[in-house]
Amino acid sequence: MKELKAFKKVFVPKGETRTVELSFSIRDLAYYHKKVKRWVLENGIYKVGIGKNSRDILYVTPVTVEGEPYIKGPYEQSVVNRYRAIAFEGIDEATFIKTIDGRIPPIQQNRNITMETRLAEYESRFFGRLILKMFDYYVKREMKKVQRLPEGPERETRYRNTRFLGHMIRNSSARSLVMSSGGLFSYMFGEALVHIANGRLLKGFKNLLKREKPLPLPCERPLESEGRKERAEEAVNAMSQQDEPTSEENQTD
Repeated sequence: MKELKAFKKVFVPKGETRTVELSFSIRDLAYYHKKVKRWVLENGIYKVGIGKNSRDILYVTPVTVEGEPYIKGPYEQSVVNRYRAIAFEGIDEATFIKTIDGRIPPIQQNRNITMETRLAEYESRFFGRLILKMFDYYVKREMKKVQRLPEGPERETRYRNTRFLGHMIRNSSARSLVMSSGGLFSYMFGEALVHIANGRLLKGFKNLLKREKPLPLPCERPLESEGRKERAEEAVNAMSQQDEPTSEENQTD
């Protein structure tokens, strides 16, 4: 396991060199032991590496720690061995439970899907799985269109965008999908996904058939001050018409 213990950012002009000193305490190699409830430093050989980043290590030297009291590790050897081979074997649920000294809370399968639910969670619903298949079909169809395009910048751009969409969909919610679609998916479309995934097919299809009324632009709406001015002028005109005498009144006078 690698841990970052010290770093420094240095600007080096072209053709020049700089000397950088990094240091850390030997106690920084300690870890928190959950059973004895304190920080523990184990005896052994530690490898200290210096590099540009965690993947580009330029120099490694061993550091030996001795004289610390022996304390048995908090995990069974089988758990330690499994984590050492995590890149090849992964971690099963039984091993993970041993590391947290508890049980994994069950996933609430009956929880209603909302506009904020990730589309990946639609897998737990029958109609949700149909929605995911629909999106998979859409991505495959768009990818076939891209493959028919001639070589060039447009094809490369559309290929990257379509591939990104395929990776992004399952990690997006209906709301984020609508917000980031650039108008491709309407808000009613997002609500329709939620209704259908929850089994409310009638409401879902009603939303799909509805047309959203675009909001008027600011230039298309009268300003509030102009509206008040027009209403005031109408009130003054009405009052003046009431004050004007009729022809019969003039004859009587």
